[in-house]
Amino acid sequence: DFNSITAENDMKPQSTEPAYGQFNWENADKIADFCRSNGIKLRGHCLIWHSQIGQWMYQDEKGNLVSKEKLFENMKHHIKAIMERYKDVVYAWDVVNEAISDGGGGQGGRFGMRQQSGPYRNSPLYQIAGD
Repeated sequence: DFNSITAENDMKPQSTEPAYGQFNWENADKIADFCRSNGIKLRGHCLIWHSQIGQWMYQDEKGNLVSKEKLFENMKHHIKAIMERYKDVVYAWDVVNEAISDGGGGQGGRFGMRQQSGPYRNSPLYQIAGD
């Protein structure tokens, strides 16, 4: 017997808001409606992730990294929208996915990010926000 569903890819930022203010709730709504109809708890996954996230979150129109303030503004915009939409059915959220580096060194690696000696993944989000 299962009593919880994790939305997985359909609630990630790239799926729900591929461009600023352009929301696509279709697949996430289907999962949420299924959970509502069947009395199943829904775990939201995930609010922020370095991988499946629109570049609008951390880059300006010219491809430059945005300021820390702009990044946080964009994050708040996205998080508020999705949490408000599913507040009646999601019992928990995975907030930041894979912030800790999975090892390796040098340049390149998965997603073309440089690894660093510290514990955090050296993503554009980390480069802007820092510790």
